[in-house]
Amino acid sequence: MTSQNSRDRLSSLLLAQSREHEYPASYAQRRIWFLTQLAGGNTAYNMPLALRLAGPLDVRALEQAIIAVVRRHESLRTFFRVVGGQPMQRVSDWTPSHLPLTDVVDWDDVRRRVEAEARRPFDLSTGPLFRAEVLRLRADEHVLLATMHHIVSDGWSLSIFANDLARCYEAAREGRAPQLPTLPIRYTDYTLWQLEQFTGDRLDAELTYWRRELEGAPALLDLPLDRPRPAMQTFRGAKQAFTLGRALTGAVAAMAQAERTTEFMVLLSTFAMLLSRHSHQDDIVIGAPIAGRLRPELEGLIGFFVNSLALRIDLSGDPSLRTLLQRVRATTLGAYEHQELPFERLVELLQPERSLGHNPIFQVEFVYLNLPPNELRLAGVTTEPLDWEHESAKFDLSLYCANRDDVISGFWEYSTDLFDGETVERLSAHWQRVLAAACERPDLPLSQLPLMDAAEERQVIRGWNQTARRWSEAEDAIAAIATQVARVPSRIAVGDSSGRMSYAELWAAAGGVCTALQRAGVADGALVGLVAQRGREFLAAVLGIWMAGAAYLPLDPSAPRERLADGIIDSGLAAVLTDDACRAAALAATAASGAVHPGVPVLALAQALAERPAAAPRPRVPTSLAYVIYTSGSTGRPKGAMIQDEGMLNHLRAKIATLALTEDDVIAQTASQAFDISLWQLLAPLLVGGRVQVYGDEVTRDPEVLLQLCDVDGVTVLEVVPSFLSIALRGVEPAAGGLP
Repeated sequence: MTSQNSRDRLSSLLLAQSREHEYPASYAQRRIWFLTQLAGGNTAYNMPLALRLAGPLDVRALEQAIIAVVRRHESLRTFFRVVGGQPMQRVSDWTPSHLPLTDVVDWDDVRRRVEAEARRPFDLSTGPLFRAEVLRLRADEHVLLATMHHIVSDGWSLSIFANDLARCYEAAREGRAPQLPTLPIRYTDYTLWQLEQFTGDRLDAELTYWRRELEGAPALLDLPLDRPRPAMQTFRGAKQAFTLGRALTGAVAAMAQAERTTEFMVLLSTFAMLLSRHSHQDDIVIGAPIAGRLRPELEGLIGFFVNSLALRIDLSGDPSLRTLLQRVRATTLGAYEHQELPFERLVELLQPERSLGHNPIFQVEFVYLNLPPNELRLAGVTTEPLDWEHESAKFDLSLYCANRDDVISGFWEYSTDLFDGETVERLSAHWQRVLAAACERPDLPLSQLPLMDAAEERQVIRGWNQTARRWSEAEDAIAAIATQVARVPSRIAVGDSSGRMSYAELWAAAGGVCTALQRAGVADGALVGLVAQRGREFLAAVLGIWMAGAAYLPLDPSAPRERLADGIIDSGLAAVLTDDACRAAALAATAASGAVHPGVPVLALAQALAERPAAAPRPRVPTSLAYVIYTSGSTGRPKGAMIQDEGMLNHLRAKIATLALTEDDVIAQTASQAFDISLWQLLAPLLVGGRVQVYGDEVTRDPEVLLQLCDVDGVTVLEVVPSFLSIALRGVEPAAGGLP
């Protein structure tokens, strides 16, 4: 609460007669000024008010009333100049010369104008930061548009504006001066007082509390987003309304009473529960605005007084609502006791890591609206607020709630850069379900509270997991490739730096490998090691191993001898195939493994390829082992992942469908044979009659050379990491239609 010394100082400011021409901006004003400068034309901080006026409106009296209100409140005549790099308030003598009156055709025309007015930016450096106009549909039906910038106003101020305007309108109609109490303070007085207060011991005490509360808090709430977060906030947004209904509102009130808390705390707690379930975080910071008018002198003043509290909510230990409510109660009451420190000053002092892509300290806000109603009561005229399309959002996500006539309703405000409307609609439904379940069973742990109704649960668990697809192709890769060999035998199947092979040539070479393996005694289900450079012969060897009914284990010839030996020992290879370039590495590895796994034959790949194909490929079943890939292993010891034919083929067909591959495609094979990315690059094109172009390590290590060769070879699909592609594109002139 405000100390006696601060009260005395504020009172002395009220009595001051001399006033300088310019005044420092308040902490909150500085933040909005900065955000407005950062994103020119930003209208997220426009505060539009649109009211339908039905009845015999005295437009002249309304004009006089608006002029009187502007004269009364300095904030409506304030603009900002930069002095020494800092924004300074300057109060002008401006008042509206008249109230614009525009005839409109129909309600569609009204809506367009209301929405356009809400999107029209202010110029903080020149002002005015308040504007008003009247739209006339008929003689007895009008719409009042009044817009203020948030830097000079807040939600409470809108109620003050409506109240003062009504009293000034009544006085103008009666031809007398309005009788309003003298304002005991001006906003600039408050600003000077605020800047003076938070120094020395008082600042230290406030900062100690908030530093303790927020130490170690997560910098970002990691909600699942529909789109990547942009590098800079645009503040584009939308809103979505909801109503809880009387029964659920009653349950909230009963819960609050039973736990000696408030509706605000119940709603906030369940909102935190929702965020925890969706983000998988149990430490969440939620912003909560407060009016900031702790002195009676401030209650009738238009200005920017609202402050934000950072409420850190502990959801560890899977709490029930009853448990969480007590935590939230303690957190909230503590924050209220230290609410005077401006949030902007807190950010300035804590110096959290800043990002233009999100707000500091919290990105989600909960707003419980208990402000005076901003109803405009004009004699003989019925007023009704008009809704409009909301196109801005100050935070990632905000939940606004209010209890009107024993029914809680409100809306969600969300960043359209991050969320789709359907996502927010689902969040709203989840929150209401959690709220209802928690109020009904307040001792139920958070993890057991239902998020989804039966229909959504059925869709998520069953519907979206029905991914089975019937394929018309053969049920194994060898049979599927055989179909393409028969269909397009002369089409080029694979190329590398040494030449190309047609489908018929590749098939014949694979048949030779199959014959050689069978002569060496390789049986169905055996595992054959393949130590060879990537290229045409490597692909033929893979197909030949499968033709023999075996599976293959790629062994990277550049790996240490011990790594190769470990793979041979661990996998129990029946044989090793190697090319001339890698023969020494293969022999060394098998020799190193001989004591544990003796007698592994090492076959020359060149000789195997030259064998005359014998019998047709052995039939394979979906559960046949296709290959083994050794990973690094979470314990540091490599582990072999065993992949069956059906899993491999399912992956290949998914790639074909996702990339819409056809026989006209040429896929670049760039990945190491020791990674299973290489498999889809090698095989997916063969399943559709396309071509695979293999690029060796000497090429894939040079991004620019790789890109040039892809262009020469007519590659249509290239898979690389973004950093590699960024290097590859440096210095490349873009083609007329975009990147080459």
